Amino acid sequence: MEPQDLFGQAFALAETKLEKYLTEGQPWIQFLKDIQFFSPNKIFFVSGAEDVSAIKELENVPEDEIKNYMTKLGSNAVHMSDSSLNPHLFWASVSVDLPKLAALATPLICSTVKLADAERSVSTYNLIVAFRR
Repeated sequence: MEPQDLFGQAFALAETKLEKYLTEGQPWIQFLKDIQFFSPNKIFFVSGAEDVSAIKELENVPEDEIKNYMTKLGSNAVHMSDSSLNPHLFWASVSVDLPKLAALATPLICSTVKLADAERSVSTYNLIVAFRR
């Protein structure tokens, strides 16, 4: 077998494994994509709540709150802010106008930080256990 054929097979196999890992091996990937809906900077990339399939609680939020967030409050906040927009401050400021959506968004916007902290804790624990052995 020619080296270039061998490399071609290796790349094809790697691509297949990577695709399988990203689509089937990451059960949280859709959730992590969908919580971006709650970042006002990202609402321009979502056409509506129907695009956010992993967050079932969004079905309990009135449609007018979602529409108000996507068309008015979120986009105004992005346009009026400097380059960085703090999601915590945004949701605190619109909690009167969007009570159900803000109540849902507030704990979810921190979930990626919580996931990273959990993984970091497990990694640290494994390092300590390995060192003690």
